Amino acid sequence: MEHIISGVAQYENRQRARRTVAGMKNKQEKGGWCFRTPLGYRNVTDGDERRTVITVPEDAALIQQAFEMYATGLHTKQAVLKKVNTLGLKGRAGKPLPDQSFDRMLRNPFYAGFISVTGRKVKDWPEMKKGIHEALVSLETFRKVQDILAGRQVTIAPRQRYNPAFPLRHFVRCGACDSPLTGSFSTGRGKKKYPYYHCQNNDCTAEGKNINRELLEGQFVEFLKRIQPNSDYLRLYMAILTDVWQKKQSEAYDRLRAAESKVTELRECKRKLHEALVYQKVISHEDYLEMKADLESKLALGEIEQREARSVELDVEAVINFAESVLTDAARLWQEMKPDQQQRFQKVLFPKGVQYSAGVYRTAQTCIMFNDLQPEELQNPRLVALPGIEPGF
Repeated sequence: MEHIISGVAQYENRQRARRTVAGMKNKQEKGGWCFRTPLGYRNVTDGDERRTVITVPEDAALIQQAFEMYATGLHTKQAVLKKVNTLGLKGRAGKPLPDQSFDRMLRNPFYAGFISVTGRKVKDWPEMKKGIHEALVSLETFRKVQDILAGRQVTIAPRQRYNPAFPLRHFVRCGACDSPLTGSFSTGRGKKKYPYYHCQNNDCTAEGKNINRELLEGQFVEFLKRIQPNSDYLRLYMAILTDVWQKKQSEAYDRLRAAESKVTELRECKRKLHEALVYQKVISHEDYLEMKADLESKLALGEIEQREARSVELDVEAVINFAESVLTDAARLWQEMKPDQQQRFQKVLFPKGVQYSAGVYRTAQTCIMFNDLQPEELQNPRLVALPGIEPGF
């Protein structure tokens, strides 16, 4: 009898476990979340005694700021983490968020409104599903962050470890072996320090591996002057850019109106569904929950489309004027910038860096603006190389 009773109890426990897992899986398939919420959210119980997910406003604002900062490509991950920690973002233990937790946060699709059980010990569950919880960042911003983390998108953030005395360090590469140049000070007579750039490849066969800093940076300034775009092409390009921007704004406005109309219609359907249950009593509670889950899923997608369609208010003429001043005087601007700004700026102009050999700079790829603003006959490599942009080795 003892064996029979214990066997029945064990069977009932297994049945409850199966029902619990089935209920969790069913909730997951409808966009609900069954596990511990990530930072910025918390689980609460609604009026129907159901657990749901809501945001923690003070943490949500900082997490949103972190995603948006990192998505620009202007800041390193460590700089963004330091910023939000300084503003008060705390981990579960009430301490500043550590590096690994911050990295997991940036990779978590939950913040973009999606739920995923990848990495959890569950079988036959949907790996990715649109959630019914509130998204903190847009899908576009989340995708930009993933591209940066995966190295698919070029960023212009300064190197995490850089020497302000050598802004071209690791940006300029040796023309003979393609190794990045490093920078250091050599001690001369009287213990005076002399700054030099040099190739860090011991097997490099290039002559003159040590280059005086003033010489290398001076020749880089001259190189920037030579790739300056033609002013006539620049004015035409800016006029075209303004026209394209206005067209894009008009299209974005049309998408926004359509998205707003869709969201308004779905909210009205949700209101009518509630009336049909509470006041008219023409549907069952089970049908109500099923139809409500479907409406909330569509409404969440509609709100994402609405946010993505909402264009940024921008004084495009001021931006274009600033871009024109940058493109026509890049050499002077580079000289006047701080070292970290120089690193960002030169990375914008030359995404893949530059090569240096025997006093000559070469690059395989320049900023798209410089390429587009060159005369058409100079864009044909069979005719003549772009002025100041010699072919690579």
